[in-house]
Formats: sequence, structure tokens, C-alpha cells
Amino acid sequence: SSRNLKPELILVPDRFSINKYDANVNDIGLVVRDGLSGKNIGVYRGGGMEYPIRIQYAESDRNTLHGFENYSITTAKGNVPLKVLCNVTSGEGDAYINRKNGQRLVTITANTVNGISLLKKQKIKELVNNLKLPAGYKIHYTSTQDKVYDGLSAMLIALGIAVILCYMILAGATESIFLPFIMLCIVPCGFAGVLWALYFNGQSVSIISLVAVLIITGIIGCSAVIIIDKIRSLQKSGLSRNESFYEAFKSKFQTIVMIHLAVVLSISPMVVNGSAVEIQFAVAVIGGIIASAFMILFVIPALFLRSKNTKGNYSGINSKF
Repeated sequence: SSRNLKPELILVPDRFSINKYDANVNDIGLVVRDGLSGKNIGVYRGGGMEYPIRIQYAESDRNTLHGFENYSITTAKGNVPLKVLCNVTSGEGDAYINRKNGQRLVTITANTVNGISLLKKQKIKELVNNLKLPAGYKIHYTSTQDKVYDGLSAMLIALGIAVILCYMILAGATESIFLPFIMLCIVPCGFAGVLWALYFNGQSVSIISLVAVLIITGIIGCSAVIIIDKIRSLQKSGLSRNESFYEAFKSKFQTIVMIHLAVVLSISPMVVNGSAVEIQFAVAVIGGIIASAFMILFVIPALFLRSKNTKGNYSGINSKF
């Protein structure tokens, strides 16, 4: 915005002349606006269509200084040209003006050469700090990496909220404070699966991979509710603690496998034909789903059998699954 200047006409009202001719600044502004942009005075209708009727000055009067300064302005003492009431000059101005918090903003961008961007940013700060800025000017530093960090922070907060909501749902389903923690311990394992998949695919953690963790958290909560609901129904039917756990995981084994397999198969085409972002997202989801499925089907049952419910419904019994 500070580099590409465009020609412009500068109009400065002459207060003495305006008072002399008893003119109005608003009337001057309307004449200039209508002369340059035109004014709609009606609509022509024909053939079932409507066409607006716009009047404006000829192109020679709109694009030249001579034509512009001779616009006719109606005053209390008759019509006078615009140049009598205003000082009209030609010059150059900004193509557009960026503002932030009501202040003008000039953005300077640059790409760094090979190296650590944080070190490059520090060197730039050292050079710029030696400059003497005029009053009212200040410099604010930012980078793509800073924006990435802000995005990661927001995603971590969203992930924390998702875990808390899943815990509330599971606590209501189990009527227990401790048992939901057992199911939610799958979330870190799912994140470990995401890291494992990204590592073997030669990719790093990003906002896209954290979105995948959010999706995995929801799938874990769905699987947990299915299993816990089955356990509660079996216990109400008269089965013992160990039997209810065993039968619940045995009967829902295929359901859990199909849920996770459906997610993996539905997202697999993105790994083959997707863009770079889609591939990273798909790889992260697949890695997290595989790790969480292993935890739900083989590790969580053992933890459940050794847990104690806060109400005393599940007494701590050392038994093997």
C-alpha cells in the first residue's frame, strides 16, 4: 500500500469562497459524487426487464483536471465552477490503506533463507532497533510460526474442552467418578498413535493433526458409551462383575472393530489421492484410531476388572481377564 501509488485529484474546500457565495459543503460533495459515479434517476422497463437510468458527466469531464474543476455548483448567488469554491490539485495517493485499531498499518513481508526462522527474526530485531522512528510510529513483529503457535494453543484448549465433555458424559453413564478416567486414558494413547503415524510418514505435528485428535476423542467416547451401557444392562440382568465385563467386551468386540475399521476405510482414499493437508490429516486419524482400538479391546478390559467403583458396585477383585 505504501509502494504502489496511483494518481488522484485532491479537493480542498475554500472556506472564504464558500461563505462568500453562501454555498453548502454537502451540496459540493453531492455534485462531485454524482458527477464521478453517476446518479440513478429512474428505471426503464421493456420486454419484461428493468434497466436503471444513470446520468453522469462525460468521460472527458471525469478523467481530466480541467473537466473536474469546472463542475457547476449551485449556490445562493447562482452557479459557479468548482474551482472557485475549492482548491483542486492533482497528485498521487495510496492504492489502499490498511488500518488496525484505527491506526494506519504498513506490512513488510520477507521469506527467510535456509536456517532457523526464530534466529533470523532475532537478527532482524537487532538491526531494526537501531532505527530512530518518528513520533507516533512503532514496529510490531510477527511471523508465520507465531500464527502457528497461536493456532496450536487454541486447538489444545479445544482438545481439553472435548476431554472434559467426554468425561461428563461417561460419568453420567457410569454413575462413577473414577471409571471415566480409565476410558479417557485412551486419549493420550491415541495421540501417541498420531505421533507414531506422522513420524513414519515423515511429517510433524500441526493444527491438522490436532483436529484428528479431536475426532479420535469423539470416537473413543462413542465406543466407551457402547461398552458401559452393555455392562450396566448385563449387571441388571443378574450377572456378576467379572461376567458382565467379560460378556460386554466379548459381545461388543465386533461392534468396536467395525466402528474403527469403517473410519479407517472411509478416510484411506485421502492418503492416496489427497492433497498434502488431507494426507497429513488422514495419516493422523488412521494412526490414532489403530492405537485407540488396541487400547479399548485389549488394555481397558484389564483396567476395568481391577478398578473400584465409588459406589461400591465393583469391589476390587484380583482376577484376570
